[in-house]
Amino acid sequence: MRDTVGENDENARRRAANEAFSSESRDERLKRPRVDVAASRDDGSAERSDDRARSDRVRGLTQDSARFSRHSGAKTPERLETLLDDVDDEALAEVAARLSAERSARSRSRTTDDARASRGNEASTSIERPVTATGRRDLEFWGVPESAREALAAKGVRELYPWQMECLSLPGVMEGRVNLLYSAPTSGGKSLVADLLLMRRFRERPGSVAMFVLPFVALCEERADSLENLFAGTEFRLRRMYGGRGGAFPSDSKMNTLLVLTPERANQVTSRLLEENRLHELSAVIVDELHLIQDDDRGATMELFLTKLVYAIGNTRGGTRDQRSMQIIGMSASIPNLKALADWLFARLYVTNFRPIRLEVCVKVGCEIFHPATKHVIRTMLNKSPNSDNAHIAELAQETIDEDGSVLVFCSTRAACKTLADQLRNMMQCTVPRQIHNATLSRDEIVVGYETALGAKSDVLPYIKDGVAFHHAGLSREENEAVADAYKRGVIRVLCCTSTLATGVNLPARRVILRDTNMGWKKLNARDIQQMTGRAGRAGLDTSGSAIIFCPKLAELDNVCALVDGPSDELTSAVAEVGMRRIMLEAVAAGLVKIPTDVQDYVKCTLLSALNDFDESVRQTAIDALRWCQKNALLVWNVTAYLWSASALGNAVAGGMMPLDQVQPIIRDVKTAREDLVLSTPLHLLYLLTAPPVLDDEGAPVNLNKFRTLDALAVLWSNLNAEQLRIAEKVGIDERYVQRLRSNKRDITIAHQLQRFACQRFHVALFLTDLIQEVPIESITSKYGVRAFDVLEEQKSCARFASYVAAICGTLGWGDMEGLITRISDRITAGAQEEILELTKIPYIGIHRARALYTGGITTPKAIVTLGSVDKIA
Repeated sequence: MRDTVGENDENARRRAANEAFSSESRDERLKRPRVDVAASRDDGSAERSDDRARSDRVRGLTQDSARFSRHSGAKTPERLETLLDDVDDEALAEVAARLSAERSARSRSRTTDDARASRGNEASTSIERPVTATGRRDLEFWGVPESAREALAAKGVRELYPWQMECLSLPGVMEGRVNLLYSAPTSGGKSLVADLLLMRRFRERPGSVAMFVLPFVALCEERADSLENLFAGTEFRLRRMYGGRGGAFPSDSKMNTLLVLTPERANQVTSRLLEENRLHELSAVIVDELHLIQDDDRGATMELFLTKLVYAIGNTRGGTRDQRSMQIIGMSASIPNLKALADWLFARLYVTNFRPIRLEVCVKVGCEIFHPATKHVIRTMLNKSPNSDNAHIAELAQETIDEDGSVLVFCSTRAACKTLADQLRNMMQCTVPRQIHNATLSRDEIVVGYETALGAKSDVLPYIKDGVAFHHAGLSREENEAVADAYKRGVIRVLCCTSTLATGVNLPARRVILRDTNMGWKKLNARDIQQMTGRAGRAGLDTSGSAIIFCPKLAELDNVCALVDGPSDELTSAVAEVGMRRIMLEAVAAGLVKIPTDVQDYVKCTLLSALNDFDESVRQTAIDALRWCQKNALLVWNVTAYLWSASALGNAVAGGMMPLDQVQPIIRDVKTAREDLVLSTPLHLLYLLTAPPVLDDEGAPVNLNKFRTLDALAVLWSNLNAEQLRIAEKVGIDERYVQRLRSNKRDITIAHQLQRFACQRFHVALFLTDLIQEVPIESITSKYGVRAFDVLEEQKSCARFASYVAAICGTLGWGDMEGLITRISDRITAGAQEEILELTKIPYIGIHRARALYTGGITTPKAIVTLGSVDKIA
């Protein structure tokens, strides 16, 4: 920062010009003559040379200034001031104005005036600010070590964008004195800002711990790989705490430790740190995709752990932040009330609309493609017959492939993904060269690797070979990983996918096509569409990007065009869906709420309270929640000390996201099973790890899945062996009810509903038993009348539920059950038999490859070191 004392006239005039430019209204700038960059290229060569000379001179003076400041430590080198004569000053002003005008023009071409106005004036946008002479964009200036600079250079990143520089220069941000919330479009460079702040925190606090929180396991995996590469060569360790990996929080702090976590694990870690009074070990908490805090699935958990941090590190009564604690850094997509989110986190807010690569978005109706702003037709497809959307997708994809690009096609359902991929394989010429660009292996060698990992009979393998494939949550983990990897490496050129790929995964799409404006039963909103179209033209992966949205009817054109650059839905709190009982249980278990006055203070720290007026009814709801937890043995009220505390059971339950209503039913189930547990087959244990019924006041199950059919179970019943029938009897299944199922009779009584619930749990336990015995999934789907997606979803749910049940058993002193459940939990996660479990824990080794290794005599991870390469095993 420059010292204003003794400032000369030239500096004062230059600063005043910049301030005038920054304060000038947007409308006033629009009235000025636009700088036509293309026209300026056609001027005489003398003028171009003169401009280049001025620009080079300004750049040289700027670099000299920064070098002088860094080496001498002087804030305002007087010697440099004398070097800036009138010519230099004019050149500086001219270059700054030209660059700013170019950025403003690019911004206006991408975003309509109405959409820009709807976002409000929450923060200045770097694309409308001039470049200053003192701005340093080189990575070394911002403290990036040489090894990290080399890693970034390999990705094409050698300097900061102006908006990144401006964001990091906000008062107190680099020093860690304030929290930061910033918003930028996809591919705008959000990650680098967080990475630089993380480096700074680690450098200032050696031996500290930081958390990097991402909403999905796939995002965690990708980001962990990137950070591991970025920090290579430094005193640093990375722990992957997602997808059942990572173990407990590190007990020592001898070196900088970065934890990459999902919101669920972040919530657990935060509670653990608070309980052990170790919160001071955190130097930074980085949350990506923070706008998903309003998501029905992950949003509540994200809000829970952030509420704990906000309450713990801030003086909530005074509204000031404890500046000695960790820095919270949030990255978000643009939503209308980001300022409310920033206020909740006591954070500075920065918003930019900058994209390094131009993205063209248009809308297709019938055989015509429209510009979303003007509604003018800009292209007519070759195939003009009605109902030819798939032919149009083939046409758009083919021209992209011919230009050596790749295409993502978002479909509304999983079935639609496969159907479209089948049709495109017949309609397109998707030839991939034998030697892929920047690949050390040939295409054939890469495909052989996938065949080894997936097995020669894998359903997705032919699609990978043809270069047109599909991707959705119904595929196995190994298949999804193989398809995503093949697409990244250029083996797959067209990928038909559901919205699971829309959030953050860095895939190289030259063109994105939205096959429909619905995803499943959900109508896409502005944020969804901008998230998907933002996959196109990603920096470092493509040179340009285009997105085409398929609109079903001309009557809907205006509505779809309005979503292209329109505002997202208002920010809301998802924590109400979890309920106040969970909020208060976790607050007491973490030691944040002890006395009655803490209740109101804590509830006021939730986003729910920040977005709404706090009133007496909210406080009463919190008190009622505390009393419910006390009644169910989760919390204890000490009348003498006038304090709330968590019971041992409450502490165990608070560690996970188990529905509180299911705690007592689980305890009853496990207590009964311990008296006569059948261990000759995993079936009985697996039944205990399916969700039990939650009963209403009349005793009817409120969480009964009324849409799940049991036709297959009725047919299978006569083929069950004696051991399976004995387990069915132990868990309370009445054979007379199975006869009702065979007769297709409706449930009439509450007893019938409870029987249906027990049969549904038993049905799930049966096909999960086959799954962990490594029965092929296609055989399971045929035998039990379920979809592959249902099997995989139940696998994930059962593995997650197993961790909850094991924690409860450990708390109640049932160590025998805890050990059994913990062991089978690993088998559920892997979908494998116990003998190959250790091999499946090796990254990129799925069950098929693990089984091949085991068959080849490689039975432990240690043996692979001796082998040298797993590729030596077929």
